Amino acid sequence: MLFKGGQILDDDFKFVIADVRVEADKIIEIGQNLPAEEDQVIYIKGKILIPGLIDIHIHGAAGVDYSNSDAVGIKKMANYLGSIGVTSFLATSMALPAEELEKTYAITSNYMGQEEKDTDDSLAVSKLLGIHMEGPYFSFEKRGAQDENYLSDPDYGEFLEILKASRENIKIVSMAPELPGGLDFVRSVNKIQVGKPVVGIGHTVANYQQAKDAIDAGANHVTHLFNGMLPFMHRAPGVLGAVSEAQAVTVELICDGIHVHPSAVRLTFKLFGRDRIVLISDGLSPMGCSDGFEPEGGYWCGHRRVYLRDGAAKLEDGTLAGSNTNLINCVKNAVKYGISKEEAIKSASLNPAKVLGLENKIGSIKVGKSADLIVMDQDWEIHNVYIEGREAKAFEGCYELSF
Repeated sequence: MLFKGGQILDDDFKFVIADVRVEADKIIEIGQNLPAEEDQVIYIKGKILIPGLIDIHIHGAAGVDYSNSDAVGIKKMANYLGSIGVTSFLATSMALPAEELEKTYAITSNYMGQEEKDTDDSLAVSKLLGIHMEGPYFSFEKRGAQDENYLSDPDYGEFLEILKASRENIKIVSMAPELPGGLDFVRSVNKIQVGKPVVGIGHTVANYQQAKDAIDAGANHVTHLFNGMLPFMHRAPGVLGAVSEAQAVTVELICDGIHVHPSAVRLTFKLFGRDRIVLISDGLSPMGCSDGFEPEGGYWCGHRRVYLRDGAAKLEDGTLAGSNTNLINCVKNAVKYGISKEEAIKSASLNPAKVLGLENKIGSIKVGKSADLIVMDQDWEIHNVYIEGREAKAFEGCYELSF
């Protein structure tokens, strides 16, 4: 397969005129005026070719809530995500009892094992890279939409059992480091030899020193910056102050225009630069469903229900929950707010790949990397999505699709 005649966003995240040759699931050649030797030549003159996006924080989509899902539901999520340019993702759970997390994570690991074998279908769905465990080790005061009935202090022994059930597929564990045992938990997780997850700081009332201590203990990621934490103040800089001084720490940012003000988006990019920000959707099960439809009783979110109100997903009491804006639209929003196309796309592709330690395999257009690619026009309309060199399967709708 040869993509010919368009602008590509290269590995330095600069737009250049070049052709891209794909063989099987890999990019094998990039250059100008490559000979059209393939059986399939895709002419993209006037269009742009960018790397597939990676959403490391998404709770649901296509009417499916991951925390309540089975393998069919996970695949439905993956189908929707692939169709809108998210070529890889982490399924993200809510705060739930340990036994429920273990059950869901076991289903997830079985799905991932089958996914690796299942290459018969010529059309692809988004790749599930693992799990983001968001809770239950969170502060009550900054629980947000997390269910307070299942919040608990960090328990390393319990976590090891959950990690085992996942077959070491937990890639990020978010927690509040100021809780009793929090710092010991961070240190213990960082000593794990096989399948060590990234520790993220989130849903926390940590002050500056507590956040700094957590970073020193090994936490190197922040869950949805600004949301679920104390605000920055000049005498109490909190998590934002601590992580701004720690160059190895990455920060998630929900760019849906609801969770974070456009001015704060611009400020974040100025403060953290182009290499440390990871755009996420924080998407919930309504994502991808018709705006005019809502199932009776609302959409599931863990053991709770969420409702769409004026474009925002909220609990019944009005508490803002996750987002209803998919990742490609978060990227578009960032550009609308003044962030360059190159920076916005990098924050949703290579940067999340680096968080997961996969930057040598996915996240940018480079020889040897996976052929996860999006063809779009200059107005951001997606024309085609390719996942490991295979065209993404079209999404047929939240409540009409069956596998």
